[in-house]
Amino acid sequence: MIGFMALVAILATALAGQMYSFSCPHCGYKDDVISGGVMVRGMISGACGTCRKLVTITWDWKKDKAPEPYETIWDAGSGRTLKVFKCPQCKGPFVEIEDPKTDLRFCPRCHKSLPKVEMGPIVD
Repeated sequence: MIGFMALVAILATALAGQMYSFSCPHCGYKDDVISGGVMVRGMISGACGTCRKLVTITWDWKKDKAPEPYETIWDAGSGRTLKVFKCPQCKGPFVEIEDPKTDLRFCPRCHKSLPKVEMGPIVD
């Protein structure tokens, strides 16, 4: 029975997203970002340089295919290939935040360093 409960907990976590709370000590900007999507919706989040805020693209996993990036860029600093999407609000470019704890090191509003990013609840 304990093995079954552990399996259920692992599967529930795999289908859920992790919420991160972001707050900038310099300008006071606050927002939440969900990494990984939720049970019925896929999510891609990033910081839009034009809107100067965090944005998210969502889609229904059952009905729609995940959006394709309109550009990819190789980042020599990290060695990663970054995916660039169009902002759902202004249609300007934004780079996907894959891991908010490491990818979100500057405030999207004031561009100053060391924002506070805290792990929040698991959401579905």
